Amino acid sequence: MRRSHFSLLCCAWAALGSSCAVDVEQRIRSCTSASPCGDGKVCVDGWCVAPDVPADALGACEASAVLDAENLIGNPDLERDATGWAGLQASVERIAASGLPARNALRVSAPAGTKTEFGLNDSPSWVPHAPKAGARYCFAAWVRAESSTSKVEIDLKEYDSGDVLLGAITSPGGTLSPSWKRLRVEYVNLAADSFIDLHARVLTPQSASETFEVTHLSLKVAPP
Repeated sequence: MRRSHFSLLCCAWAALGSSCAVDVEQRIRSCTSASPCGDGKVCVDGWCVAPDVPADALGACEASAVLDAENLIGNPDLERDATGWAGLQASVERIAASGLPARNALRVSAPAGTKTEFGLNDSPSWVPHAPKAGARYCFAAWVRAESSTSKVEIDLKEYDSGDVLLGAITSPGGTLSPSWKRLRVEYVNLAADSFIDLHARVLTPQSASETFEVTHLSLKVAPP
């Protein structure tokens, strides 16, 4: 059984939501609220992990009720292809994942020779019409890179039907490494019928032609 070693980085709270970059020691084992982990571990994204802090310090989106909530992302582990995802000033390629229960990942590659912002975008939006205001959206993704040590972040933005930005939340930047890192944000939307936009991106690459990998993306609504 493989093991990956991680440590909790940070949790930063904002008025509209919260964000977190979490590395945890992980044993590869699946879990649900009805089938808990035991041994002091908690169920995060359906996997058993051993965080460096109590589970309740990780935020409302880590509540057991969220574990069984519907994932609004229809292609979270890229099982068939890259449907629902597009590059932001980048190319995307579906590859085999290693070191996690997810079997596939997307490799996101900046254009050759460039050192500009690049990343991943949901396209089309997985939430084109929010059914109501005041829902707490929980967005998470797992990221890594073979050689890059640039900062990577995920963000969630809310737009109205006229493409006016209503609000946004960004995770703290996590330093890329060969180990998988979990990033997450929580966001309470402001309007019904708005659409939610999701990104994973490197804002300031440290070298040209960088790449990173992402998998096990989830977007869930926490129960009221």
